[in-house]
Amino acid sequence: MKVIWKYQLFDRGLNIVAMPANAEILHVGMQNRRPCVWAQVESLNEPEDRYLWVHGTGWDISDTPEVQTFLGTAHTDDSLVWHVFETHTIPAKQATSTGEPNG
Repeated sequence: MKVIWKYQLFDRGLNIVAMPANAEILHVGMQNRRPCVWAQVESLNEPEDRYLWVHGTGWDISDTPEVQTFLGTAHTDDSLVWHVFETHTIPAKQATSTGEPNG
């Protein structure tokens, strides 16, 4: 079944998010003070890990792999700004977190 799912992200560094294969990320935004992505997914597809990086404006991003796709920017009500990128590889030393679809 084709549906849109929301994934909450942690607000710094690498997020490893399991999404159904071939998910299409549609939007980056804020909800409940957390950066989120919304993706159109085929819910019956096998999950695959997606590597999403969250960086604040002015942060050092030198630990992020060079090849990235910019997904979007999200703003909080108190003027914090988060930028979300996707990579296809991760450095072996990076800490990881797993996102689950919600709401």
